[in-house]
Amino acid sequence: MSRRMILCRERPEVALLLYGSAEQSWRKLGEKLGSSAIPSPQPGEKDMRQIEATADYKAAMATVVAKYHLLNDLEWTMWSKRSHGDIYALVEVSQELAVRDGNVRRAANKTRRPEKEVDAMLQRGAGFILVAFNALVSEFGIDTRGRLKDLADKYERLQQRHDGHQNT
Repeated sequence: MSRRMILCRERPEVALLLYGSAEQSWRKLGEKLGSSAIPSPQPGEKDMRQIEATADYKAAMATVVAKYHLLNDLEWTMWSKRSHGDIYALVEVSQELAVRDGNVRRAANKTRRPEKEVDAMLQRGAGFILVAFNALVSEFGIDTRGRLKDLADKYERLQQRHDGHQNT
């Protein structure tokens, strides 16, 4: 959400393309339901996934990811594997289950060093929220009376503290 939200704010023409793809995307989804009440997709119109596959969209997203330190493509791919039941995740789980101790949950949830993985995900999540919140504040001109900057500064100090602990 944060990636698309920032992209749409910074590239209004891309936001308009995505918005315009809504009907085609719904038609494509409706076609899979086999209902005659839902119009078929129109030739030549692009749905959201087709727009996201264009070179312009990918370049725009890469710029946003680099500028705001959001999920890069590798993180995006790897973090979604378990939630989508990807074959790589299923293989990892089967391997973990084969060598597990009595804790089946840990093997299935795959955390070699739970404290580090959870910490990293929480920090990344907090960063995404800050980026999205900042975009909303900027878009709607919300007066935060400096609270957003204070929050961002505290997050930065947390990151620095975390970086210091990782090296020990």
